[in-house]
Amino acid sequence: MRASPLILTLSLALLGCGSAPPAPEPAATVDLDALPGDSLYHLDVALTDQHGQSVPLSLFAGRPVIVSMFYASCPSACPMLVADIQRLEEQLTPEERAQTRVLLVSLDPEQDSPAALQAAVAQYGVDGERWRLTAPPVDQVRTIAAVLGISYQAVQSGELHHSSILTLLDPQGRPTARLDGLRQDPAPLVAALRQM
Repeated sequence: MRASPLILTLSLALLGCGSAPPAPEPAATVDLDALPGDSLYHLDVALTDQHGQSVPLSLFAGRPVIVSMFYASCPSACPMLVADIQRLEEQLTPEERAQTRVLLVSLDPEQDSPAALQAAVAQYGVDGERWRLTAPPVDQVRTIAAVLGISYQAVQSGELHHSSILTLLDPQGRPTARLDGLRQDPAPLVAALRQM
């Protein structure tokens, strides 16, 4: 892990994500030393997206990002979480929507292969260019969940019970606003995004 305990603590304090798939956005070169100390992009996490590509968190630098955690086989909360993000996007202008990225990180990377993530993209009907559904290494799930303030627990049914939190990152990867719970009014995130 590249992130120091101080960076993680600061991040948590600030919080109080038939045709060929679209071509993925090329990885941006980011000078991590130029980012503020409370940027989540300092986390050295190797995510694998729905295209099977390894992407660093810093890929999303330079744009507003809505981030949360989910898992592809989730029967109830995750589809509602995705619907909440889609409702938020409906309130954006086409230009704002084009600039905004969505990052969903799996709580169940052992099951969420690139094929499973691609199937979820199709199931939810989301834009596979702007939305990245990703799986981290198994040993990094808890770190990402802690930084995002998301709690989760496996239950006997095989499902994962988890909190549903949407966090808005500014272009430098700093958490600037969040919604806790499903079916919340997205206005605070929309307002925060427009202030960037």
